[in-house]
Amino acid sequence: MNLSEAIHKAKTEDFDLTDTQKEDLYALLAKGRRQPTRSRLSRVIFNVPLSCWHDAGILSRVQLDGKHGVDYCAGQSYPEEITIVKKVLLGEI
Repeated sequence: MNLSEAIHKAKTEDFDLTDTQKEDLYALLAKGRRQPTRSRLSRVIFNVPLSCWHDAGILSRVQLDGKHGVDYCAGQSYPEEITIVKKVLLGEI
């Protein structure tokens, strides 16, 4: 399942990410960010219900796997795309 599918599922069912998935998603997006951005990411990922997250097509590239945690499959530029994913989750896009 990908993050986009998980958001849609959360809007129609009682569904949320596991604690491990949340921690992995935070680690993926917070790496190399400044403290204020890490704090904002933490608030969204750990405190905002998944059903309230904004969805965008790029989130379908964030793969959620129970065995391997969270992974991102970049199309062209990994650093730029991770920044876009971060901005989508923070409501900046």
